[in-house]
Amino acid sequence: MKKAAQKPIVVFVFSRNHGPTSTRYGGFVTRLQKHGQLKGMEARVVALEELIISVDTEQTAKVVNLDGTDPFSDASLVYFKSWESMPELASAVSCYLESMGIPVLDELIHGQGFSKLSQLMRMWAGGVRITPFVFSYAALTDRHINNYIGEGPYVVKDAFGEKGKKNFFAKTAKEAAKLATTYPMMLLQPFIPNNGDWRVLTYGHRVRGGIFRQGVAGSHLNNTSAGATSEYCSTEDMPEDVKIEAVKAARLCMLSVAGVDVMTHRDTGEVYVLEANQGSQIVTGHHTGQKMAAFGEFIDEHVQGRYVTGKPKKLVVVGRHVQVSLPEFELEGLVAKVDTGAYRSALHATRIREISIEGKTMLSFTVEYKTTDGKIIKKEITSDQYGKAFVRNSSGKSEERYRINVVAVIGGREYDMQVTLTNRGGMKFPLLLGRRLLRSNFIVNPELSRKAYEEAK
Repeated sequence: MKKAAQKPIVVFVFSRNHGPTSTRYGGFVTRLQKHGQLKGMEARVVALEELIISVDTEQTAKVVNLDGTDPFSDASLVYFKSWESMPELASAVSCYLESMGIPVLDELIHGQGFSKLSQLMRMWAGGVRITPFVFSYAALTDRHINNYIGEGPYVVKDAFGEKGKKNFFAKTAKEAAKLATTYPMMLLQPFIPNNGDWRVLTYGHRVRGGIFRQGVAGSHLNNTSAGATSEYCSTEDMPEDVKIEAVKAARLCMLSVAGVDVMTHRDTGEVYVLEANQGSQIVTGHHTGQKMAAFGEFIDEHVQGRYVTGKPKKLVVVGRHVQVSLPEFELEGLVAKVDTGAYRSALHATRIREISIEGKTMLSFTVEYKTTDGKIIKKEITSDQYGKAFVRNSSGKSEERYRINVVAVIGGREYDMQVTLTNRGGMKFPLLLGRRLLRSNFIVNPELSRKAYEEAK
């Protein structure tokens, strides 16, 4: 007997649960159905106030109901009907859905959110290693906290907090749960053992300097406003991995002028981004002379650059196929298919697995492809810049894949690119370029063949 095809699922998101008959919740769908709409579809309603949002210590994100059920992973479309009273939660959820390749309406929602919550989800979706956290507008229990971010100790802080205010240390999940109910919009995070953190000054998406901060004995805070000591450091004196993550974070948060807080785990050496601060105390606080000089340099470059070029950024025109190089992996002559129907880029890989090298967990995978001149390239690659993401494949099913961050060279220009790893052995092209890379960088002209593109370079 032939198995019935699964109905498309449309999820309607509201700020609050006003009940099954209210047109501001369940009644909205009921009226549509009575009017003959949504035929052949399954409809769900979800309330933002009843969701739990989390990223665990393995950098796996979840957005689930309070009972742990997942309302989104099999969705065909998510429509945010009423979310204006909770823009931070809505923005965070939309980032999660976008990372899974699930269409979200309306587009306005993507630019919303200024809190640490929405920031963290933007950065996570972009492949930045963030501080694990769990958040819910509803009261979380100690069981919830243990399930989503593990055992304590914890940091409980205001999603809108600054200068270390409303930022608490909790030894147990029970203590953390109690603190979270004392104030609204509190993030719960596992405490990361550290010897201090970096405030990285990224102006114009370039690192211009940084401040290394160390908290006083007995305090979990590294904020100078809470008594921490600080030392100004030039760009050259800062760890490379800290600078790389800070620039990625600032870009993902759409901040041209930012102070990005980055922490290194004292025991594992893993780098975590805590938050990206807009503006970041340029004329106040510690080391104002150095900060103002760096900011003045950025403003001068920005203004002078406008008058020198006098033109907006020119997008590159590409056809259906382009040549791509991944220099950090020494991969040359990859022929990529341009796919505006895919959100994420994808790279053909086999033997994808996590391995341990000198006590550090790395991702290992094998890339094999034929170059434009007919050579067969096969190479085993390891990377510590990886995470996981849910991707909707060509069959419409959602699957979890490993993702890596790379620099791609296309037409002589460098682009930050995130790719998922999957076996594309049955596909003609080893690399697929999705909308995440294409937007704001390229104009796609389907009339151009690969040969025409090569001749026009």
